[in-house]
Amino acid sequence: MISMGQLVILGVFMLLSWIVSAQLKSRFRRYSEIPVNYGMSGKDVAEKMLHENGIDDVTVTSVEDS
Repeated sequence: MISMGQLVILGVFMLLSWIVSAQLKSRFRRYSEIPVNYGMSGKDVAEKMLHENGIDDVTVTSVEDS
């Protein structure tokens, strides 16, 4: 059986996850509007970041805008 304390803890974690999700979505919306002036695509940037951090076993795939 679930106690009242467990429900409160569950509620707190659900609230925290909702807050974090909302902040991430807000920041993504804000920064996705900023153009990149380096002549690099998102794929190029991702591959560069992976390579600089020694991660060479990941494939980056481009997708069309929706």
